Amino acid sequence: EAASDNGANGVSLMMSEESGAGDTVVDTTKIIRTASLTLGTQDFEQDLEQLQAYCKDSGGWVSYVSQSGDADKANRRASLTLRIPVEKLDELLAGAEGYGRVISRTETAEDVTESYQDTAARLATQQAKMERLQALMSDTASLSDLLELESAIADTQYTIDSLQSRLNSTDSQVNYATVDVSLREESAAEAVTTREKSLGERVLAGLQTGWETFAGFMKDMVVFLSAALPYLAAVAILTIIVRLICRKKRSDKQ
Repeated sequence: EAASDNGANGVSLMMSEESGAGDTVVDTTKIIRTASLTLGTQDFEQDLEQLQAYCKDSGGWVSYVSQSGDADKANRRASLTLRIPVEKLDELLAGAEGYGRVISRTETAEDVTESYQDTAARLATQQAKMERLQALMSDTASLSDLLELESAIADTQYTIDSLQSRLNSTDSQVNYATVDVSLREESAAEAVTTREKSLGERVLAGLQTGWETFAGFMKDMVVFLSAALPYLAAVAILTIIVRLICRKKRSDKQ
């Protein structure tokens, strides 16, 4: 009864109510849903941007994001934690292929109804206790009793705030699903090995991979030559000087 009369915002229990149309059952089961996705993509920046945009457009937020890797080597990775309205979770999971190739997917659903109701009942008890303590304050004249009541009120308020915070946290987890996403950039060769493709697709992917490898080699070679150029120039000059000296000695002997 206390939980029904004095429950905090968001506190509700399973109940049946008599009405003219019959019994109405209010289902307030508390389920925390979480999911994780591992996606492979060849359009890393675009898919990363679209994932974050979907989360925000659906009324959620991105609580964590990190990125690593090198765009030139097609090995970038991003880790995201999305908080989205729970009613949007199935839509996101069903459309996951739109953000890359689904490598793995897991889902969990935790029923926290019992612990939630227990916390709600404890909160209602503490709120009723607070009302009694506040009523005693107006009837107490003794200074020592007032001090004792103030201490009890402070302790009770702390407990109320703690229980209310726990309920609010659970409500947030219930109302907003948590989705951990790992986005991996894939090369054309890696993408080929993941599914059956036509001969033309495999040849095109092979050519693309060969070109990417050659381009990467040439970039590394340019960097190497740029770093070694001063030393190569010094060696060339030294070689020319040595040859001139040797040639001069031979001419002197003649």
